[in-house]
Amino acid sequence: MRHERRAETKERKADTTVNEDQSKLERKITEIRKKEMKKVSLRIDKRTVIMVDPKNKTKEYAEQYKKILDRERKIYTYSPKEKR
Repeated sequence: MRHERRAETKERKADTTVNEDQSKLERKITEIRKKEMKKVSLRIDKRTVIMVDPKNKTKEYAEQYKKILDRERKIYTYSPKEKR
């Protein structure tokens, strides 16, 4: 069958539903926590705060992210066309 052979993938999330080695699971959790502890918060606007690497905590990065965010909001916000 075509579904039997799957392509090798990058590291996946830990699946706690299978009997995985507990030390392996704890190691994965520790690695993820270490990555997250290095991040700092960056305010984009009055209601949006994101977590970024310390090197990205700049006004330029915030403005760049805000442009992307505004573009996405325009795409997903319904605005009826004006009648003439």
